[in-house]
Amino acid sequence: MKQEPFTEYKLDFTGITTREELHDYLAEKLELPDYYGRNLDALYDCLTEMPLCMISLYHMEALECLGDYALSFAETMEEAAAENLRLIMIYVTDEP
Repeated sequence: MKQEPFTEYKLDFTGITTREELHDYLAEKLELPDYYGRNLDALYDCLTEMPLCMISLYHMEALECLGDYALSFAETMEEAAAENLRLIMIYVTDEP
């Protein structure tokens, strides 16, 4: 049985202050496709289609400046991980 390749992504949200910056950062770091719509629905769609990977989330508290959008972002990430069993997501409190 051939084993699926595993990719690890480390996301550090320090310095992100706008939704646009967040989505640009995600598109780059997660290597999302060009058609990524840079919104939470599009993020969910892309995450649920990702191959086997782990996403480590650093400094989520930095997104507090986005208000309720930060909470919606976290919910989107968690829902996508629940839907895509090949996606492992962890919150990290140490430095990347």
